[in-house]
Amino acid sequence: MTAPTAPARESPAAGPPPAVLEIRGLRVAFDVPAGRLPAVDGVDLTLRQGEILALVGESGSGKSALSMSLVGLNRGPRTHISGEVDFGGRNLAEASESELRSVRGKDIAVVFQDSLAALNPLHRVGAQVVEMMRAHRRMPRERAMDRAVELFGEVGIANPRDNARALPHQMSGGMRQRVMIAMGLANDPAVLIADEPTTALDVTIQAQVLSVLERARADHGTAILLITHDLGVVAEVADRVAVMYAGRIVEQGSRDEVLFDPQHPYTIGLLGSVPPIDGPVTDRLPAIPGNPLTGVDRPKGCAFAARCAFVRDACEEPPELLRRDGGPGHLDACVLPGSVREAARGAGRDPVPNERGRS
Repeated sequence: MTAPTAPARESPAAGPPPAVLEIRGLRVAFDVPAGRLPAVDGVDLTLRQGEILALVGESGSGKSALSMSLVGLNRGPRTHISGEVDFGGRNLAEASESELRSVRGKDIAVVFQDSLAALNPLHRVGAQVVEMMRAHRRMPRERAMDRAVELFGEVGIANPRDNARALPHQMSGGMRQRVMIAMGLANDPAVLIADEPTTALDVTIQAQVLSVLERARADHGTAILLITHDLGVVAEVADRVAVMYAGRIVEQGSRDEVLFDPQHPYTIGLLGSVPPIDGPVTDRLPAIPGNPLTGVDRPKGCAFAARCAFVRDACEEPPELLRRDGGPGHLDACVLPGSVREAARGAGRDPVPNERGRS
């Protein structure tokens, strides 16, 4: 992964495209031996038609818990979900399992991180795509197979008809990931959730997978929620970025706003830990001190305060996600004044001591 250096994109003259998925006050908690773990803690997000919204953050920040709750894939007796997930006037957070089955794979599709685990090892990949289509449409099996082969060609699988007869273990990781994307696009969904789709792939295959996602957005108008920790991937394909920490969104805005004018110390820390592609080579990259919150107890104020080098007494109050020093759509949840934020950005790869004695 290298530092994001993509050029700024021009904003379209027209207004923003319509929202296809609106998340309001979403909370997801899991019962664990120590109590109730708040994996997602009051998230508001809007996903618009034809855009790629990247959700970034460290492992354990709540990204996958949020994305899986959108289509009810993490429901269970020890899971507690509240809030609103508005899709076409329906609140999916309160929808029944039968309602969710009618949406999953048809209107909202998911590309999982581990394609080998997600695909049935006993069925040929083409047959699995056929099954996905016929679960939501009335169509002959032969026609569905022809469409599956066509999709395999669209996502860049060589010899698509022959490879449709392959079992998952007979394909490379990159090919399996393309099968997953083809399966996700099989019913022309309005929303595609891609959970770490490029993890464990080499950079060449990563670029090919990202190209497939961008083509899906361009050709079908699909809105994509991209879950990733790779800021290089974000710089390559994202339109907007939301940064998540300890179950909360701490910053969001356009790709260029977040990556090139970060406002929250956590975002600044993430960007500072990415190796640059130019300039002097450092022996050791800086790291954000401490560890992410993992327990059931969460602070009343800023969850990042214990790891922040610029913490103040004001950080003990619950932060709101507001526009402060960025552009109109650039929101952050940091109460520090602009001068302190500027100092944080200026510190770059030379972190300053925590002013309240924390490290």
